[in-house]
Amino acid sequence: MLRNGLARQLIDNIPAYMGGTGIIPEKGGHRVVVEIIPVQGHLVDYCNDEWDFKAGFKYQRRSNLKIRFSKANAEFRTHLKDYAAMLLDTYEWKVSTVSSVISMMSNILNHAVEHSMYEMFILIDTDDIIGAVEHMQAHSESRRNAYSHVMRFVEFIRKTQGIILPIDLDEIGRRMTILSDIYRSKRQRKHHKRIPDQFFDAIIQTTDKVMRDETQPFNMRMTAGMLLMNTQLGLRCLEILALEKDCIRDYRSGDGITRHYTVYNSIKPARADVEVIQVKTICTPLLYDTWNYMLALRDKAPHSRKSKFLYILDNPSSKPCKGEMPPVSQDSFINMHKVFFGTYMMEYIEQDWRGIDRVLIHRCASDRNRYSIPTIHSFRVHFATSLYTQGFPLDLIESIMSHTPQSNSYDSYYDIEDTKVRNDSRSRRPEQW
Repeated sequence: MLRNGLARQLIDNIPAYMGGTGIIPEKGGHRVVVEIIPVQGHLVDYCNDEWDFKAGFKYQRRSNLKIRFSKANAEFRTHLKDYAAMLLDTYEWKVSTVSSVISMMSNILNHAVEHSMYEMFILIDTDDIIGAVEHMQAHSESRRNAYSHVMRFVEFIRKTQGIILPIDLDEIGRRMTILSDIYRSKRQRKHHKRIPDQFFDAIIQTTDKVMRDETQPFNMRMTAGMLLMNTQLGLRCLEILALEKDCIRDYRSGDGITRHYTVYNSIKPARADVEVIQVKTICTPLLYDTWNYMLALRDKAPHSRKSKFLYILDNPSSKPCKGEMPPVSQDSFINMHKVFFGTYMMEYIEQDWRGIDRVLIHRCASDRNRYSIPTIHSFRVHFATSLYTQGFPLDLIESIMSHTPQSNSYDSYYDIEDTKVRNDSRSRRPEQW
């Protein structure tokens, strides 16, 4: 079952029957065999009811690196372990994703066994599975995913161990198709909204002004600089915080002119064998100028030399993350983000803006109101939409923004009206970079 041995580098004492000829077909045909994983030796023992992978990963949240089987009924616990090993290896899924899948499957199978006529795993039928999935009372996407994993799991144990459950996969597939149609319809109606142009221009002007104002607090100037950089990059929160001092690099183009590009680290699309991927993206003149100013500004902090990261705070309110994580936590940055808008852009956040939700801010004991403050994700949507409307093809934008091509998230990711432009975008190329 284990195609490339990846799971065997992670998990010790995998049963012998899992090492035979692969039966589950690979997605997309032939693929490159992964032989390198960023850990030394085995991390967990197959026999354990909790697989803790945190020793091999530095950037992931510790709670997401545990796959727990203890809640699963002993009847099918071993089957779930085999299934988890297959997802890690053959499909190269992230540990955090497999952890969520195993938790969901444990709940579904537990409910199905408890409510079946014979209360035995090998005798659960279609109605038991449907009842368990509908008992989740989740939205259409979660139930669609649940049916998908049930189908994959049933096929998996049939092909690897010869166990045939009395479950009608055609009926499960029919329900999954119905939920897929519902989910697709909802996504087409729900588009992420970019920041209105007037508001966005004001953000650029205000952040640049605050960053250069020597009378302003150091923390506010650093936060303004990072927000200004993100208007040009559209990064996720942790990607912003993980920008290093040398995130902008030089290269000499064919015409002999020195140009610049940006490098950042992302954990979002990583798989079980690679924790962090390095992404190269554009560097605008405004971004380059802001980065240079940020370097000079951060050097004024007494502890700047101890950190390789660009964004640092003077006496941060929260404890820095351990290991090689950025010194400022996501919660601290999001709080600084809100404080910045509440301090310097009050005339804008008091207004109602299309696509900007109002969030509760405690400016003082007597001021607890909701204001229109764009989220970090709003910057990301605005950046993606700007590239999209300028004619950049989707495959290039996916690469720039570290999205996986198979994610199919772009039907609702761009805030545009022209459907024809949306459909033709993959074939069009920009006139210039």
